[in-house]
Amino acid sequence: MNGTAPAAVGLCLLLVYGGASSAPDYSKRAQALEPAIQARLIGKWTNPVDSLVIEISSVDLASGQIRGKVSPTTGPAAGNEHELIGWVNAGPPINGKFDTVIPVTFSTTLYEYGTLPAWAGYLREDKLVTMHYLVWPTRPYPWDHISAFQETWTRLPGSSAAPAQ
Repeated sequence: MNGTAPAAVGLCLLLVYGGASSAPDYSKRAQALEPAIQARLIGKWTNPVDSLVIEISSVDLASGQIRGKVSPTTGPAAGNEHELIGWVNAGPPINGKFDTVIPVTFSTTLYEYGTLPAWAGYLREDKLVTMHYLVWPTRPYPWDHISAFQETWTRLPGSSAAPAQ
């Protein structure tokens, strides 16, 4: 035997056991996502800080994945649509004693600037309250590559989703 057979067996075992990744088991979710969450998120949103417009066009109730687009209204990126991707999650209220919100995150790439913005926060009533993290590729100081600030998003008039079934 020339040594290639054990290597081939090892490669086969790696492909069968190590290379196969299983899909996430969303049935283990702390709380199922209901169509009402989907209806509350789908639509166009804006904030007064940077006047971006995001449009959430889909919310997968099994995975919690959010998809849509970001439309900057000012600067070199104005008029260009950018892909939006994110996540929504939920957890059950605890004995009615704790405040409960719907956790939401989303991000995009503003390739015109070389930046990567990300928002993490929550949906409460008719507002998305987020922390905005903006990663810059070039800054005057080594400690200045990440900006962080709070933004509250409101739904644009006339952009509400269809009522949940």
